[in-house]
Amino acid sequence: MCSSDLLYLMVVPYDAQGRIVVGTTTGDAPTIEIPEASAPYLKDTTPANPSQELKETLQNRTAFLKCDLAGGGQATLKWRTFELPVSVTIYAK
Repeated sequence: MCSSDLLYLMVVPYDAQGRIVVGTTTGDAPTIEIPEASAPYLKDTTPANPSQELKETLQNRTAFLKCDLAGGGQATLKWRTFELPVSVTIYAK
């Protein structure tokens, strides 16, 4: 559900013992795939080249979606071997 302009999707990984992994992740950050039908509603606004400070603040595991129009949109969050379909209902301001 999104009633603001920006939605943050953060991957929160756990280790083999079930503990949340904290600290900045090295390697690639998550990516967002938005189908053409959802493009009028959602845009991927994740910075292409984030500063080191932003990487550390968001632990290099966050993607940004901009909610443009009221309605519904679909996206897929991808990170390493992990994929998660995301459905967003966007309410008018």
